[in-house]
Amino acid sequence: MQFPDLPLAHTGGQFAVQLADNSEVSEVNRVTPDPVRVFNRDYINTNFQAEHTAPAVFIVGQENLELRARLDKIRVAQKSLNTREQQRQSQIDRVTSEDGTAGTSCASAIGSLLGVRDFRRPDLNRRMQQVRNDSTSFLLTEDRRQAYIETFRSGDQFTAIASTFLSIPDLSTEIENVRVLLARTASFDAIQGLSDNPDLEDWLRTGYGLHTGSDTCQFCGSSLPEDRLAALQHHFSTASQELLVQIDRRIEHLNSVSFDAPRLTALEFLQEVRDDARQELVRLSDWLTFADGVRQSLVSSLQEKRMALESQKTWNGDEGRSAEGVTILTTLQRYIQLHNERVQNMGTVKSDARTAIERHFAAVHFEEQHIAIHEMQMARLRRKIASASAARERLAHIAQQIDEQINRAVRGAERFMELVGFLLRDSEIRVESRGESQFQLMRGDDLADKLSDGEMTAIAFAYFVTSLEGDGEELTRTIVYVDDPISSLDSNHVYAVFALIQERLEPCLQLFVSTHNSEFFNLLKDRWIKNNRLSNQSEAFYVRRSEDATGAFSVLERLPDLLRKYGSEYQFIFSQLHTFANATTPSDFEAYAAPNMLRRFLEAYLGFQKPDVVEWHKKLDLIFDTPEEAREVHKLLDDASHLQRLGRALHEPAFVAIAQSRVRAVFSGLEQKDPRHFNSMVAVVS
Repeated sequence: MQFPDLPLAHTGGQFAVQLADNSEVSEVNRVTPDPVRVFNRDYINTNFQAEHTAPAVFIVGQENLELRARLDKIRVAQKSLNTREQQRQSQIDRVTSEDGTAGTSCASAIGSLLGVRDFRRPDLNRRMQQVRNDSTSFLLTEDRRQAYIETFRSGDQFTAIASTFLSIPDLSTEIENVRVLLARTASFDAIQGLSDNPDLEDWLRTGYGLHTGSDTCQFCGSSLPEDRLAALQHHFSTASQELLVQIDRRIEHLNSVSFDAPRLTALEFLQEVRDDARQELVRLSDWLTFADGVRQSLVSSLQEKRMALESQKTWNGDEGRSAEGVTILTTLQRYIQLHNERVQNMGTVKSDARTAIERHFAAVHFEEQHIAIHEMQMARLRRKIASASAARERLAHIAQQIDEQINRAVRGAERFMELVGFLLRDSEIRVESRGESQFQLMRGDDLADKLSDGEMTAIAFAYFVTSLEGDGEELTRTIVYVDDPISSLDSNHVYAVFALIQERLEPCLQLFVSTHNSEFFNLLKDRWIKNNRLSNQSEAFYVRRSEDATGAFSVLERLPDLLRKYGSEYQFIFSQLHTFANATTPSDFEAYAAPNMLRRFLEAYLGFQKPDVVEWHKKLDLIFDTPEEAREVHKLLDDASHLQRLGRALHEPAFVAIAQSRVRAVFSGLEQKDPRHFNSMVAVVS
């Protein structure tokens, strides 16, 4: 509100106003959501200076100097902020340029390494975004990086590797089979001396087999004694023969087993699996050498067993690596399978290889160029720039407000001078400028003194309207209350004040106008109550002062119909007579009142039509064609308008019965003689 802290005029007074949002304003809480501006006697006393200069708000010469000094300081601060902002932006531009140059070089190097032309700095930036959270995990060893590069460049030259030729004997099984044979024995009747001479025994065993079914020695040609053949037969029993056969077969089998390295080289593998495959091929070759040594050792043990079938033998060779061959072969086959799968999907393989290479170098660039640190530095600089920019905008807003305040002072002074001249155009009072935004009230060539209440009211009201337009408030959001702005003004100023309210204050959010002046009231009523366009947006109230046992009080009530409907007593009387004349069954009350009202109506109408004749009944010829009709009306109105004796007051007069016909006769004559006026009055009261 305009004066939320102003003490109430009546101590202990209370009021409550409910707003559209159901909130309430009272004597305790006098703050409303919308601005409220009030023009009344307090406003005049507050804003009008005793020395008759302009209202204080417009005497701003010194204030303007202070505002301009503050504005200069703001301009200096804005310039300083601009300089710092430019310096920080230059740092950002420099780092951005350096990182951009390094990124372009890195991207070009990656493209050259891969042999492609479609890798640019934006691609490098995209890869850095992928690796930035854990860049070290994307770094490749030299061998792995080189493998990916070769795969990407020459992966199409490789073919699948057949793994069907890769097979090795189960060395553990071979060892176990030999151990079983070495542990077996054959029982027989040994010839004395043969068991002690294994070579001789083996020689005889062979010879015995050659002489089966013969009685002649194939060596010396002598006959073979039967008893000697029987002795040899017992010496070389069937069980021993079977064991011997099994040993020979095992020796033959071991000699047939191949422990040669496969015809496969590491160069046949893709680079990315080549090192692992090479390692397994070396391990396999070493194991095959070991396995061949084990085989020879097993053969030697079996050959020794042939010479000692009757005794158990053991093999104590190195069997710790016997199962290693199967493991190596399984691993090698897995690498072959991996190689083959990647050869079959070479497009995807090359794409994955390229991705791995690009991410590797993106991670290297991200770390070596300290991209994360640069980003933090630039983010910090951008925050400072944003802060400086916000401060600069705030200063610009303040500077704009100061400019507007200074300009409003100048424009307000001009508008104020214009409105004072409009309201007091018939007065000697005028306004003269006294420098920037400062002016003086003059009467003729002298300072204006001894201003009347009307002049002070007009000047204060001019300032009130100007301040509403100059305070930067939006009038459509402002509630305005104007209390009797024509107080102490003569009738010449009523229309000027009304025009000013209509033109300048009507657009406000809500407008209240109160007055004691009936002429001013009728202007307001015609504008806002009787105007078809505005009547549904406006309302009129009447303040009725009363007294009771507790004292005086006021009641705010809806404007009575008498004041609401009619702009003058003349209109009201015509309305009552018109209703009476057209009534089907008029009441006795209307009949009693009709003669008096008809006389007052004729006095007003005829006095306006022929002001040079004093007596009203001598002007009835303006309405009636015959003297008889005029005399009849004159007699009725003279008789009925006054109670000349007590007897008439105690009896019903005769004029009651003829009152309606006489009113109709007057209206009929008026309609014939002055139809424009009659029809206009009918339109007003209808």
